[in-house]
Amino acid sequence: MKEMNYHYSDEELVNRIWDKEEIKDLISRHAYYQSSDLRELELDTLWVQSRENQWTATLGSNWGFYVGMPEIKRYYVQNHRKHRQDQLKPYIAAGVLTECGDENLGFGCWDMHTISSPLLQLAGDGKTARGLWYDCGQLTVGRPDGTADENFIFGLVAVDFIKENGKWKIWHMILENDHTVPVGELYSNIPVYRDQGSDPAEVEFGIPTIHELVHDSTYGWADHFPDIPEPYDTYTDENSYSQLGKRAKYYTISREYDIPSVMARDKRWE
Repeated sequence: MKEMNYHYSDEELVNRIWDKEEIKDLISRHAYYQSSDLRELELDTLWVQSRENQWTATLGSNWGFYVGMPEIKRYYVQNHRKHRQDQLKPYIAAGVLTECGDENLGFGCWDMHTISSPLLQLAGDGKTARGLWYDCGQLTVGRPDGTADENFIFGLVAVDFIKENGKWKIWHMILENDHTVPVGELYSNIPVYRDQGSDPAEVEFGIPTIHELVHDSTYGWADHFPDIPEPYDTYTDENSYSQLGKRAKYYTISREYDIPSVMARDKRWE
């Protein structure tokens, strides 16, 4: 939907510019909080707070969506904490650490996520916004012998924002994965087709509320989701980065690009 039905005063245009700056700050805080394991603080301060929006909030990746803030917290905070505790066990077995206390969580690990190439569209009515960024990050899990399991992570970050009580909040987010590249390996040596469960990013994502194919990086961006945000008048579920937007985009694009037949040839999703 093109933004064609609104005419703004100079003051309104200035406010819209400021809205975009606030949203850019918000998504940057997400990147820093995620990289610093301040995930609960992120959900409590950057994400939607109203009951209605919390129940419709989503966090997605290639392998599905967590739906509702309780489910998002289960994955993003509680499961992540469990992973961090499990990552301490080899250090305890080796005598490097003595316990899995909070003060040791993240020992030997380093996650880093960046936000670049911003593309942001504010709705014509100013109540919501859609944004797309690119994340060039890395995941490192150390070992007691001084070695580490290290992977570069590349993918899109797609977000629906909504204004609650005058403050912009994250409503729907997709942390899409294009490539997981082991550090030190030639890109040409990485398998083109990965078996389900073999990608560290997929393992970390766990089993979401809705477990379905959202994006298959095997075919680049041929599935056109998450899509590039275009000017729009007002929010609709069909034009969103939620599971409802994914399904609407999938059926629209698939008719043009015959994606079902392409996916049908991919044995991993039978």
